[in-house]
Amino acid sequence: MRTITVIRSLSLALGLYALTVSGVAQRLNWLGPIEVRGVTNSGLVIGKAANDQGGVRTVRVHRRLGSELGGTLGGNHSEAWGITGNGLAVVGFSTLSNGAVRAYRQQPLGGLQNLGVLAGNTDNPYYWSEARDVSADDKTVVGRSIDADGRLRAFRWTESGGMQDLGALGGLVSSAFGVSADGSVVVGWASDPYGRTRPFRWTESGGMQDLGTFGGNTGDAWAASADGSIVVGAAHNSAGQWRAFRWSQSTGLQPLGTLGGAESGARDISADGTVIVGLARNPQGQWRAFRWTQQTGLQDLTQQYAHLMTPGSYLEVAQSISPNGRYIVGQGYNAATQRAEAYILETEPLKPGRIRFITEGTPAGPYGIATSISWDGRVVVGGFNNPSAIPRDFGSGFSFFIEGDAFRWTPTSGLQVIARRATAMSVSPSGMNIAGICWREGTVSNTDAFVWTEQGGFRRYPHLSSGQLRSNPPIYLVVAQNPYEAATVAIDSAPPYHQLPALGIVWGVFEFNDGFQTYPCSGSPLLSLYWYDAEPRQSYGNPVLLGLDTQCGFPFIIPTDGITARGVYIGYSFEARSYFGVRELPGIGVTYAFSASAEPYWGTVIAGASGSHAVRWVPVGFERQLQPLGSLPSTHESYAAYGVSKDGRVIVGTCGDRTGRNQVYAFCWTESDGMEDLQDTYGHLLAGTNYILREAKAVSYDGRYIVGMASASVPNTNQALYWLDTWREGDTNGDGCIDDADLLRVLFAFGTEGTAESPWGIPLRHEDINHDGIVDDADLLLVLFNFGSGC
Repeated sequence: MRTITVIRSLSLALGLYALTVSGVAQRLNWLGPIEVRGVTNSGLVIGKAANDQGGVRTVRVHRRLGSELGGTLGGNHSEAWGITGNGLAVVGFSTLSNGAVRAYRQQPLGGLQNLGVLAGNTDNPYYWSEARDVSADDKTVVGRSIDADGRLRAFRWTESGGMQDLGALGGLVSSAFGVSADGSVVVGWASDPYGRTRPFRWTESGGMQDLGTFGGNTGDAWAASADGSIVVGAAHNSAGQWRAFRWSQSTGLQPLGTLGGAESGARDISADGTVIVGLARNPQGQWRAFRWTQQTGLQDLTQQYAHLMTPGSYLEVAQSISPNGRYIVGQGYNAATQRAEAYILETEPLKPGRIRFITEGTPAGPYGIATSISWDGRVVVGGFNNPSAIPRDFGSGFSFFIEGDAFRWTPTSGLQVIARRATAMSVSPSGMNIAGICWREGTVSNTDAFVWTEQGGFRRYPHLSSGQLRSNPPIYLVVAQNPYEAATVAIDSAPPYHQLPALGIVWGVFEFNDGFQTYPCSGSPLLSLYWYDAEPRQSYGNPVLLGLDTQCGFPFIIPTDGITARGVYIGYSFEARSYFGVRELPGIGVTYAFSASAEPYWGTVIAGASGSHAVRWVPVGFERQLQPLGSLPSTHESYAAYGVSKDGRVIVGTCGDRTGRNQVYAFCWTESDGMEDLQDTYGHLLAGTNYILREAKAVSYDGRYIVGMASASVPNTNQALYWLDTWREGDTNGDGCIDDADLLRVLFAFGTEGTAESPWGIPLRHEDINHDGIVDDADLLLVLFNFGSGC
């Protein structure tokens, strides 16, 4: 049963309210007449579907965003069989233009990569290959192929070694269906000297191991747990009936039973090995999808989730389960459409969280933008009350940002106007210092930089035509777009010094004036600087630090929110050659960096956009490797990553038209789950409204809080700025379970503002659950009230 709690208080008068949802049931969605083969940790489904020309294509499906057909290797047929948990790689098989079938791997930026055949370098249709599964790091692919002698053999393909024949169990043929997370364990079936097909488990050191049967001659191994220690599949008993099995070194072949009928088969297993899915016959002899755990045994999913389906519907087979065990996909019958369809079943309650609205408007305005968030997630800054739709990027100039009011918002005190005709662009990690742009008095649309502090309030910094790095006070950086516009970024007076804007591109090239020398470049002014400890310095002799060595007049400077361990400023041009060497993806378009993590210099992860892709730059040795973050089906517009957590493992942004005038969607990307549609995950928190989460602009230090824009219509005339808390109420350590550890944290922090968990001693205040500024009885009661939730 759905329960909606609307919290209204003094905050209502300040323009916000909070929505929380508890006890929300699981979800089942029918996906249409397609065949599904795999599902990611965030619910992205892959398989195959027919196209309008009578061919078959790889398909990616999202229950909210729809489906998207993939390409081929030149022919008219392709299928997807395996996908990594984060969705960044898909494997399967496709036809060439001559009809030959070849295994493929597809990564975010490329088309299908032909993996070849065991017979060697040939396009002869007689030889074929199929990829069936891929390791978690997408470096190992397994499947089956015809070798040079015409035998069907299991293969293991790696980037370094190519396609490797895994042999057989003394017979002639074999096939591989599953692989462990690190690619070291492969499972499938192989023939023995007597021609019997047997389930196998293969390792580099041990070769093929026959897992046995239940007295029959035949068996298949379909999947393995992440560490490869548990294998699932099906094997014949002495009567020739299929029986689902679970195998481990300690238990051997373990039967999982049936649903009252004669046969069953296991198709997939969760990464931790605790949940197994497949199909089994019921007492009427009908195939039904099942889920098995050690505690529950075999469960009929049709009976278990009948309340989510139209009467007469049933789930026939559970084909795959996401590595985290949250999603199950398969085939069934949808009585509402009276046809066989694929389905996705979310077996766990919807993710918890809380949303508060910072501002709200109407489709006609006023408009706003949330630009930056403090490390503890409790100070949000931006602009609102703008009569014109604010561009979502800086590309249109700064004049759009001086028509409304700059704001500072906290969950405790609500909305505070800190400057008129201005926008706050950045807040320091501590939340005490804010910087932004404001209208320059006496002009029509020129701008100045401003700084706001809790102690000193608003202070204007008039622009100098040369573009000057202000050193008094030393805690603010002022950069200029041209002689008429200026912007700032906010830092603290103690480490980590600064958090540059999540929305922060300064176009053009500039000169740096420290009172001693101006350094020109090709007749154009140049801003070439870096940070050393708390002090910004100019890089006179090394403009390559900003990537300006060859195209000084063309690149742009990119303020980001990361620093080195010694304070080296991370702001680089990726249009020219870069100090970080991000040249791995040439020719994919203009590249931006919007934000950076708070790790030490060489550990810093930078997030941004390259061409139409959201990307991150990660450290690999002394270089930076550019990694695309993937995409969601049916979202063909540009992606941009705007905010990144301390360790670079949580990144937020927007897919769609970044001008905000057309359809856009907010996303959250994590290393484990990949690309996640925020509306799909947290839309249930918006029950009672007609909002859709359109934009995610910034994320807090630990990835807990996300801020952005929500709207109810297209064009995306933003009607609300939101603050999303992605943790469960009462969870103080982010593990999702309210338990003794949370209780102890509250007790140890009692009477304080909360513990300081960042390396620079900035409190993250997770024990202050109700955000009133102190850990007290109210917070203790919230932990006790929610105790056991999520465990």
